[in-house]
Amino acid sequence: MKQCCNSLKLKIVKIIAMILSTDLFKIQNSQVIRHALKEYKKGGADFADYVVGRINNYNQWKYTIIFDKKASLLNSFELLAVNSEGLY
Repeated sequence: MKQCCNSLKLKIVKIIAMILSTDLFKIQNSQVIRHALKEYKKGGADFADYVVGRINNYNQWKYTIIFDKKASLLNSFELLAVNSEGLY
């Protein structure tokens, strides 16, 4: 299962890299997206999490509140935890 996921992740990385390298698309803040792709390639969170984190970092926001426990381990993310009494 892990090998299958790694294979899929490599395909995703390859496709996004191809999109970033073509002139067919105009990507806003492409350097930010490239940085997110580099982190995604090495990390354990979803690509979208890295993109959100990099965009927020680019905008000089201190951190991003997130529900995803995996993504909360990344720099600049803060986990919004929920207990039986509500959010904390």
